Amino acid sequence: MHAARRTLARPSRSRGLTALEFVIGLPFLLLLVIGTIEMGMVLMADASLEAAVRQASRFGQTTMVPTGETRDQAITALVDRDLTLWVKSPQQITISTTTYPSYASGVKTQTGAGNLGDIVLYKVSFTRPTFTGILGIVGIHQLTFSRTILIQNEP
Repeated sequence: MHAARRTLARPSRSRGLTALEFVIGLPFLLLLVIGTIEMGMVLMADASLEAAVRQASRFGQTTMVPTGETRDQAITALVDRDLTLWVKSPQQITISTTTYPSYASGVKTQTGAGNLGDIVLYKVSFTRPTFTGILGIVGIHQLTFSRTILIQNEP
């Protein structure tokens, strides 16, 4: 009978041990889940920036001039529209364009979207706080996203 009583008494001890293991493992599990969410948001913001720069450079490449605004204003509006989810205000987005007469020339001729056949270097970047704050554990409080693309305007 003593053996039967000891066997029945063990499950209550193991329940306490299971609860202790859960309490010890929970912070690591939460860190993993929140870190995964943070990385997913970073990748989504990065993909949005990539799409915004690609779309802006395609528009600039056509050398179209929209009615009521300059090409540079239209390019800025395209980028701002695609990145509004990731920044609090459009002033956080930095857009620069540099125009060169050819690929071989290292001399820039102007800033802006350029003219027919020009080579244009687009640089777009923005900085924002981390999404969940979990990266603060390793000292990262701001994230900087940046893209550069080089295109030739239509001849």
